Amino acid sequence: MCLNGDIFDSQQGRIDIYCFWRIACVNLLTISSIIFSPKTRLKETARSDERYKNMTNLIDRFTQIEATLDLADIQELTPSEVHGTIVGAMCNHMKSGVTPDLLKLIEPGADANDGRFTQLTAMLYELYRETSELLIETKDGFDLILPSEDESINARVDGVATWCRGFILGLLYNNAFSIDQIPESGSEIARDLMEIAEAAAGANEETEEDWALSELHEYIKVGAQLIFEFIYSESSAKESEQATLN
Repeated sequence: MCLNGDIFDSQQGRIDIYCFWRIACVNLLTISSIIFSPKTRLKETARSDERYKNMTNLIDRFTQIEATLDLADIQELTPSEVHGTIVGAMCNHMKSGVTPDLLKLIEPGADANDGRFTQLTAMLYELYRETSELLIETKDGFDLILPSEDESINARVDGVATWCRGFILGLLYNNAFSIDQIPESGSEIARDLMEIAEAAAGANEETEEDWALSELHEYIKVGAQLIFEFIYSESSAKESEQATLN
């Protein structure tokens, strides 16, 4: 399989790269260094700069969500779990047609009229809108909101696990459909994310574990994108069919 910067430009490309990450994570394959031409190096430098800006924005978002949760006195949730729940809820909305109550998803006992949750509610719907635009319009700008790379391995693994837990919660929260009804290979991907949600830090070798966590991050990101795109494509096809009938 050829790995290059354009592989994410199509849904099939994302399927290919998802399969690659799946094999890499399961079999712990070693990925060789790739020597780029001068022209490609310039492109990679530009992409690295963009990734750095995106990473900074994600860290800022993580801090903002964390502060908003503290303000609402919600201690048991992580910013990663909140973001995962938002992305899963978007997929559920497209599949079920039911508009999610984001506050109830995040804090089931919350009263929307309680001023303690005002800022949290606004932040949740802003994040929902922002993430929708990233997934539908830009695709490449989407990423997971996780703890900073400066945090401990344990904290970062917990971030990955809670992101997946939130995603599955948002995806299946209203029992409007079963996991097997997710189109294409979406059900298989969702089951993978369910398994990752149960992950815990365990390895002792920092370098090896850091490498594996980076691979897992990419694996989850692409998997979530694919589930979104499978459901989005299915929804668009149904709307086109309905329009034709009318």
